[in-house]
Amino acid sequence: MPAPNNSHKGPEETETYTVITTSANEIVKPIHPQRMPVILEPEDYEQWMNGSAEEAFELLQPFDADKMQIVLSGEGEKSDAVG
Repeated sequence: MPAPNNSHKGPEETETYTVITTSANEIVKPIHPQRMPVILEPEDYEQWMNGSAEEAFELLQPFDADKMQIVLSGEGEKSDAVG
């Protein structure tokens, strides 16, 4: 997911991150009907990091739901299963 790393300069330096969201895809909608994080394919990294603002904006699309799976779901769940 795109998460630009910015440093805040002040009395002490603090690492900050941003999560950019887009419309929810079909697998995310039952969990959160409106938004999901933008997820980039590795082949899109170069365009995201070095392209124009217009080229980066083109990548702000819902990730292909067929390439995703829910590995843990339920009220009170805090982490994904490992393995």
